Amino acid sequence: MTTPDRQRRIVPVACVTREGAPDGVHLSLLSWLPQWEAWATGPALCGRSAEQGALPEGTPVTCTGFDGSCESYRDSYQRAIDGRPTAHEEEVTQLRAEVDRHVNANLAAAERAQREIESLRAEVEAVHQARLNEPILRHCLYPGCLREFDVNAALCGRTPERPAWSSEGWVQVKQLDGHMCPTHRDVVVTGGAPGPHLPAWDYGRDGAPSHLRCPCGWASPPVRWRRYATEAWKEHILTAVEATDTVDRPV
Repeated sequence: MTTPDRQRRIVPVACVTREGAPDGVHLSLLSWLPQWEAWATGPALCGRSAEQGALPEGTPVTCTGFDGSCESYRDSYQRAIDGRPTAHEEEVTQLRAEVDRHVNANLAAAERAQREIESLRAEVEAVHQARLNEPILRHCLYPGCLREFDVNAALCGRTPERPAWSSEGWVQVKQLDGHMCPTHRDVVVTGGAPGPHLPAWDYGRDGAPSHLRCPCGWASPPVRWRRYATEAWKEHILTAVEATDTVDRPV
């Protein structure tokens, strides 16, 4: 063999019993021994002692078909000769790659889920903020007046969505659980003093009916429900204002 061919290889070899009888064809490593300038074979791959020298290439191998046979070790020896990983190392590498693939897939799924959660949280927060900031409109108590203001914006110190919903100039009429707009506020407030028709409750005792009384002398019929008296008061101020014509009438 030439120098470029001096690489170890697997070759068929003959084995004999202790008595010298033929013991089948096995496999062995053929190696170049530089100190002897010659090729030599070692023991069979299965561990049996083998005759020195390789049999012709293609000789059928009889040590095969079971674990521990020469043929079962061929792949491991050939991998070592070629400098390739063992079958176990390849399997471990494949398993690691599979684990990495699953981990990366799970991480990607987790990232997608986290992005979806963050998106849903943002949507919920937007709905929540919109709900917190949505207008809560209060109407003027004056009969027929369509003006209104955003009490939510007023309490939170925010600018209302529409200029017409501004609370500037409005006054609260606690006795009636309502408000009067800047145009009609003089009915209940004049400057900083009570106006000509700021009512007060005359509550009946021991379950007796109550009356809503106006400074001008008007009084509501005896009632048990505040809303009834409020509506009667509205009718009263509408009649009184029309008689004096001191307050702008609603359009």
